[in-house]
Amino acid sequence: MNDKRKYFFVGARFFCAEKMLEMGLDIVRFAAVKDSFLAKELEKRNIPYVSIENKKQLLDLIEETDFDILVSNGCPYILPVSKIKKEKQLFINLHPSLLPDLKGMSPVNGSILFNRAQGATCHVMDDGIDTGKIIARTLVTDKPDLPADLLYQLTFMAEADAFVKAYQRDFIPAEELNDGAGEYIYYSRKEADTLIRKEDDIDTIFRKVRAFQVDGQYARIICHEREYEVRDLIRFDSRYPDREGKQDYEILFTYKNNVVTVYGEGFLLWRLDSSEALQTGDFLL
Repeated sequence: MNDKRKYFFVGARFFCAEKMLEMGLDIVRFAAVKDSFLAKELEKRNIPYVSIENKKQLLDLIEETDFDILVSNGCPYILPVSKIKKEKQLFINLHPSLLPDLKGMSPVNGSILFNRAQGATCHVMDDGIDTGKIIARTLVTDKPDLPADLLYQLTFMAEADAFVKAYQRDFIPAEELNDGAGEYIYYSRKEADTLIRKEDDIDTIFRKVRAFQVDGQYARIICHEREYEVRDLIRFDSRYPDREGKQDYEILFTYKNNVVTVYGEGFLLWRLDSSEALQTGDFLL
């Protein structure tokens, strides 16, 4: 394809931008969210960009930039596309889920938390949130049992492949992906979702830990009215320590910021941000 179109890349992530550069597409402007991964990678490569800090600034840039296709990838602002799109312009977005499932701000977390297939989608932008027609999708995994920080990276890589698939279709929506059939969920992370509770079964606890295994998002437990972040959770079997007469979630010992409790016929190792005030014989839950 002899592509003469001008592209305007807006967002916070770099994998798709890198792919577009490799493809030799004419990217006339980069608008990178301030201090984002995209901004840092463009600086490393001495590629000029505009740092964006608010929606008005971005809207002004869109108005003044001559482009054919705007590619949004991690843009934090909902754009009034119907009002700002000029004739023959196309606005597309890369979203980190298999739309129409997991619309919203936290689809990667949601895929782990609710055990949904995870992937990436390229879709036409409209005035809604992740509601435009789907052009292409790519699957990352049917079983999202990975920690969120890793699944984020894999999904961002998949966004670049979703863009390539969409490009090969000349950005024409795929009707078979827009039939609306199925039961889909919307997910944006809430603080209440990260709290591990006594009534949670063990599978739910592990999903919560994995779903928020990212700096600034970690799952939490409350013990003795103090909150602890759960950095990791590991189930193991061993002859030691002695668990006779002990109950589930009873603390057997601590070391550094690690806490070992009983669970079932084995043990759980809780890696926390702190183990201060936690004592042998306490119940973590």
